[in-house]
Amino acid sequence: MRSYPSVKWATVQYEKVGLHNDMPMSSSFNDTKQSQSTAFRKLFGYISGANESGSKISMTVPVSTRVTTTEESVTEEMGFYVPEEHQEAAPAPLTTTGVRIVTRPEMVAYVRQFGGYAKDGDWTGQRYSLITELKTREDADTIDFDSYYRSDIHSLIKGLLHIHGF
Repeated sequence: MRSYPSVKWATVQYEKVGLHNDMPMSSSFNDTKQSQSTAFRKLFGYISGANESGSKISMTVPVSTRVTTTEESVTEEMGFYVPEEHQEAAPAPLTTTGVRIVTRPEMVAYVRQFGGYAKDGDWTGQRYSLITELKTREDADTIDFDSYYRSDIHSLIKGLLHIHGF
């Protein structure tokens, strides 16, 4: 379990498609990968100076993605942490980029760490393993199982999965 303060993130939100299609060459699979790649490029553009002040911002780790699931869809919000020197007044994103500055609330998260290059199926499997563990807790009814954060510290080394409680 870890505690996280309320801080600002530069984010891009997108809806995942093709969730029930395991065929790697299907167009929906490529659309999902395109969404993640496009979000990353937009965020990288923001920190590279595509913001209203033209400020260059150092890239930080982790790249954090909030994943919200419903029966109909999965929405992801990829985020780059806004460094400390910009927390008070983050450069405003250009309105045409789809980048937003959001303040994620303070939270306590249940964390699961694992190694390797994580693909969607790896994240899903790790999420379900953590949910199974957490549902045995006496306070399980206070835990939000509909959304979680996944954090790529370095996608080739390890991932962190965060499910937050209240």
